[in-house]
Amino acid sequence: MNSEDNLNIMNNLLEVLNDEIGKYTSKSFAVILLSGNIMKLRDEHNCFNYVLINENRYTEGINALTVSEEIGNVETYKFYRAVKALIDNIVDGFENDADMFFINSLRQKLPNIFIAIDNLGDIKQNGKKQQIMIVDDNFDLIETVKKCLHSVSDEYNVTGANSGVECFDLLAGDYLPELIILDIMMPGMKGWDIIERLNGNSKWKNIPIVILSAKIDADTKKNGMKFAKDFIEKPFEISDLKRRIDKVLYNTEWKIANNE
Repeated sequence: MNSEDNLNIMNNLLEVLNDEIGKYTSKSFAVILLSGNIMKLRDEHNCFNYVLINENRYTEGINALTVSEEIGNVETYKFYRAVKALIDNIVDGFENDADMFFINSLRQKLPNIFIAIDNLGDIKQNGKKQQIMIVDDNFDLIETVKKCLHSVSDEYNVTGANSGVECFDLLAGDYLPELIILDIMMPGMKGWDIIERLNGNSKWKNIPIVILSAKIDADTKKNGMKFAKDFIEKPFEISDLKRRIDKVLYNTEWKIANNE
């Protein structure tokens, strides 16, 4: 894929986003949602440069955006990961079920983009799968998550641990996951204990954590987000879990790439 392909794909995506996003939320909020997340993507990852055309966008409604030549220098895998992150960031701003209707509409209008996103594992340059560990005392839940994630994407290699002890037995070897999905309430070593031990080890402290828990009171969520990159409530939708895992992995990749 060359630089012109990248530019054409992104401009087409932005045009469709401009058309579709206003159908699911107010026009003024849609503009804030779209422009804010585009600027966030640019600022955080220093990869794409977007320019808002209309200074009166908050009163005029949704307006066109242009894409600079910088986007043409992005490798295919990173390009589609960034496209996916942009869509995910926007979807995070929706409420209720609007996100699913929005995604379904995008899939119908941009089938080739979503084919590429759904097959990121096939276009990843080195073919290496993302290593994910899930730590939960519920064996059935671990197997369900593993099976479901493997069914929707071949990007992941998911390893389960039924306890904190098993988690650290795996980490003590050569296994080093790129993300840990962690339950908080477990017999024996609690999730908080696992987090504390991970943070105290130079080899493990930078592994991003996603908390997956049925304990969803305000204090637990607040404390969880001090240490985790995301907090997902049980029960959950596998599509939402995958989307949020991808977002954490993507953000981590860019921080590493940019020495942050």
